[in-house]
Formats: sequence, structure tokens, C-alpha cells
Amino acid sequence: MSSVIFLSIMQFICLGIITTVMFKKPNYYSGVLLLIGIFMGLLMGYLRGGYVDNLLVQITFWFIGIGGIIGFTGHVLMAKKVAQSIGWEPSPFQFELGWASLGMGIAGILSMWFHDGFIAAVVIINAAFLLGAAYGHAREMIVKKNFSPNNAGVIFYTDILGPVILLILLGIKYI
Repeated sequence: MSSVIFLSIMQFICLGIITTVMFKKPNYYSGVLLLIGIFMGLLMGYLRGGYVDNLLVQITFWFIGIGGIIGFTGHVLMAKKVAQSIGWEPSPFQFELGWASLGMGIAGILSMWFHDGFIAAVVIINAAFLLGAAYGHAREMIVKKNFSPNNAGVIFYTDILGPVILLILLGIKYI
């Protein structure tokens, strides 16, 4: 079996995994996407060489790209349910957050084809957004004792780990 066919099958399996997670444990999607990105990056690095570049592309595609699309659908199409899972009341700002997530998601998906400066820009923009979101989650936990699943759960940790991993990979690539 050629590596192209094998990788296509693996990507299809990963889409199945994230779809299953979204139906059974939606609070875990960001962690699963980060792990899928790492797994696919390591697998492609093994098969094609260039671990750093493959990790950057795959984590950006899965974690930022697919994650952004999921964030859009949640904040725009299921706003009330998502707001409750974060410990918020629905707000017009959530609608705007959804559209910002869509933009980052599209850029993350396009990183599969546009590399170098493009992917660096996507990672930096997303890192600023997610690290700011992590600060907001921490503030909510400390000030308002908000330990709702999508405020203090997996999302809080991936809002820190995802950007840190990607920024370290950028540093390795460009420094």
C-alpha cells in the first residue's frame, strides 16, 4: 500500500474518531484534536521525513483548522447549549466569537497547502487568541468559581498546550 493511500485512510479514521467524540464526549474535542494532530504529524514525519514541518502542518490543520470549524458550529449554531457548558449566558459576543473561530479554522485548514510564513501567521494569531482565552478561563475559575466543563475542563488545558507546542515548533523551525 502506498504511503498516500495509507495516510488518506488514517485521516479518514481520524475524522471518524473526532465525529464520535463530538457525539459522546463533546467536552474533550480540543484534546482529541491536539492528539490527532500530534499523531498525524509524527506519522507523516516517519513516512516522509521532516518531523517539525509535518507536526506544524498537522497540528495546525487538526487543532486550529478542524477545531475552529467545530468552534464556529458550537458558538453560532448551538449557542445556548455551548454557553451553558462554559457557565455563561448566551451573548451576542458568542456569535462574533463563532465567526472569528471560523476564520481561524479556514486558515488552519488552508495551512495544509500554504506553508512557511502563512502557517507561522496562523499559529501566532491563534496562540494570541487561545492564550487570552486561557487567561479568561482562569479568571472565571478564580473570581466566579466557574468550574463548568468547557471553562475548567480539557479546553482550559488545550488553550495553553496547543499554542505552546505550536510556538515551540515554530521556534525550532525558524530559530
